[in-house]
Amino acid sequence: MDTTTKTYHLTTHARTRCQQRGITPDAITLIMRYGEERPIPHGAYAYFMTSRARRKILDSPDRDTYLPIADRMDGYVIADTGGNILTVARPEPGRFRRRDDKRPSRKRRLEMKLQRHPPV
Repeated sequence: MDTTTKTYHLTTHARTRCQQRGITPDAITLIMRYGEERPIPHGAYAYFMTSRARRKILDSPDRDTYLPIADRMDGYVIADTGGNILTVARPEPGRFRRRDDKRPSRKRRLEMKLQRHPPV
């Protein structure tokens, strides 16, 4: 989905969540423009920032917009294909991880470590 020229509409729910979670319209714009896009069920897309996306912003004309709000760019945006931003949220560990990622989750790695080396 091309997010560089597309305009989006914040739903009432998304506007409320932005206010509750301190996510600014500038942050949403940058997440949508530079963040990684992953399809999620029911025809929606999740947008979130990765380290690669953050480096891309630093080399872009949007650098001056990004720097003051860099600490508030950890959230994610859920948008549908019709141009509506459905919700915004703060990150949760493991959310939107690639299904083909063979590395076990952090919780699973800890469980495996405890099985190999039980506490005395």
